Amino acid sequence: MPHTVIVAAHGPDRGSADPTRHLAGRLAETLARRAGQGVRQVRPAFLRGTGPDLLPDVLAALPAGRPVTVLPHFAADGTFTRSIIPARIREAGSHLTVTALPPLGTAPAIHDLLTTALRVQPGSDLLLIGHGSTDQNSPSPLTALAESLRAAGHIRRAAAVFLEHAPRLQDWRALGLGPDIIIAGLFAGYGRHVRHDLPAAFGLPEDSLRHHSSHRIAGHHLTCLLPLTDAAAMAGIAADLLTAA
Repeated sequence: MPHTVIVAAHGPDRGSADPTRHLAGRLAETLARRAGQGVRQVRPAFLRGTGPDLLPDVLAALPAGRPVTVLPHFAADGTFTRSIIPARIREAGSHLTVTALPPLGTAPAIHDLLTTALRVQPGSDLLLIGHGSTDQNSPSPLTALAESLRAAGHIRRAAAVFLEHAPRLQDWRALGLGPDIIIAGLFAGYGRHVRHDLPAAFGLPEDSLRHHSSHRIAGHHLTCLLPLTDAAAMAGIAADLLTAA
């Protein structure tokens, strides 16, 4: 039966919504090329802001009985994916048959995507950057991801740092990383963290980081990866998740 796929994101901070909109468009194209998907429409939806693309409004506008799959365009499984998205679905989607998938950033294929990118610069160090959780009792999967990527053998060292708790991004120099560093930010858009917080930590101009951008600072050459903003790559991963669901 034809169904609707909703790519749900935080939004709509300036710049943060664009990768989600691009992802929804590329995902629609990808699914259209794959026979038997039965997808009628793919559209973005956001959890805050104004306008017609708020998740409750998108859900409420769909016809009764429509099968819906919600794909969270988030880096990790946190408050938004565990609590807020399910609450919005209960409030506005009771007339629908809704399935919510895990956050896109937790897909195993993200590891493979990063591993492929790291092969291009063997011997570099890796700095994984995440938002972090207020729940300090829950170990961050980012730390395990860093160790797994280091164990793959393409990089020299790997570390995970966070915006909200230790080890903090602003203390990255204390980690003793080498001159060539791949900084991989697991953020779903170009919101305030990517535009301001990340560049500030490296002494770079605001809004200077982009996926695959390169930067030189005192003593280091930085290569930036922002894989969750890569619409083409994420569309392929998302299509595979939908096929397996």
